[in-house]
Amino acid sequence: MPTISNIAIEESATVTGRVATVAFDRGGVTVDQEIMCLGDPDSSNALAACSSVSPAASAIGLVTRPIPSTGFWRVQNSSAADFVSNVSSVAGRILVDQNSTVWAVQMPSSQSVGSVLDANNASSVALGGDASFVGTATDISAYSNVTVSVYADEGSAVDGMTFEFSQESSNWDDVYTFTMSSGSRRFVFPAVCRYFRVNYTNGSTAQGAFRVQTLLHHSQPAPIVHRLQDAVHEDRSAILTKSAIIAQTSGSTDTFSPITATAGGNLKVSVEEGTVGVVSSVAGRVLVDQNSTVWAVQIPSSQGVIARQSSAADLNVTVAGYSTTVNVSSLAGTVQLASTQNVLEAREFTDLSTTVEIDSTASSASYDLISSAAGSVHRVYAYSVMSTMVAPSTCEFLSSTNGTTGGISRWGLIVGSASSGVTGANLAMSPPYGIFKTQSADELRFRATQSGVYRIALSYWTE
Repeated sequence: MPTISNIAIEESATVTGRVATVAFDRGGVTVDQEIMCLGDPDSSNALAACSSVSPAASAIGLVTRPIPSTGFWRVQNSSAADFVSNVSSVAGRILVDQNSTVWAVQMPSSQSVGSVLDANNASSVALGGDASFVGTATDISAYSNVTVSVYADEGSAVDGMTFEFSQESSNWDDVYTFTMSSGSRRFVFPAVCRYFRVNYTNGSTAQGAFRVQTLLHHSQPAPIVHRLQDAVHEDRSAILTKSAIIAQTSGSTDTFSPITATAGGNLKVSVEEGTVGVVSSVAGRVLVDQNSTVWAVQIPSSQGVIARQSSAADLNVTVAGYSTTVNVSSLAGTVQLASTQNVLEAREFTDLSTTVEIDSTASSASYDLISSAAGSVHRVYAYSVMSTMVAPSTCEFLSSTNGTTGGISRWGLIVGSASSGVTGANLAMSPPYGIFKTQSADELRFRATQSGVYRIALSYWTE
């Protein structure tokens, strides 16, 4: 270890000795400024120097200690020029002391609030017949929605326009599929996966023009707008919503009840209030609670039966046999047709009606409504059943050959007012359609499970 000593220069009133200095003028006075060097205590050659070029391999350097990477950096402004500080390349935490100066937030365009063009899924190159445009997978994890605008002057292949999403840009599992007609289409999709691409396959006809553009959005874009007069197509995308139907209870100002469906998925509709109920289109048994209102059998005039007398012109019959036409209106005797000829069988229709009042005394007893006729069938096209029964009573129309008991059930219904009053049911159809009929040569009978008075009105024909 060398011995440290002083430089032997006299410090008198007049300076006569100098260590390496630089002389310069300061206010008219020549001043000497000493040059100091950082050296190594073990070697006079080990000097630290500033250089503008890279040092040689044998150069002596100054050992320094780096600033720790942990902790905080403090950037403090002292003038207007100092207010700008680029910290984009500084790692770790940065504490900025802005001394009451407002610093504007600066955000790169890739992170802007607006929309960003996805060049990977944009094209203006027309496609040949059956050719395809397949976009490049784009990472959309920084965005919330994707919009795509497509124009083509020729239609795509069937299901040829697809918008695909993937979790890792190799398996495109989530796909929206459409068929493009000529014209313009626009679409909005949520960013459901990390990666997105457009995959478009043209139809067999080469395109004259094709344009597709994709925008990425940080926020929810406005919904696609259509005119009210535009047609709605099943190929258009739509938002699926679920809702419940409720209705205000009659007579209440604040009570609402849900509208339910049957087990078959049909909307439930029932007649409860009011004095008029149209049940002509209801098949099967009908339970009518009419709240003490008498319902009469009502047949619209458009469904009534009108008897007309035929004129002489109506009786003319023309028979076409091979190429010969025979008018038989003036012929007497029998007209013989060839075995290959078809004939039209015509039967006379006679509209009949009956009204029967029954005082039923036993649930097993049945009562005659229409008597039997050999080889004939009774076909009922309108009926009305009225009763003063309070308890529900199951009623049946029977096709019977057994007199007062038994028979085959042809139609059933339930009546009962649940309170004092008159109850009943009616149903009508327009001939030649009927509601029910008896078997051949059977009589039509009526049976009820509750004892009481029943008034039955029927409209029918016998054939």
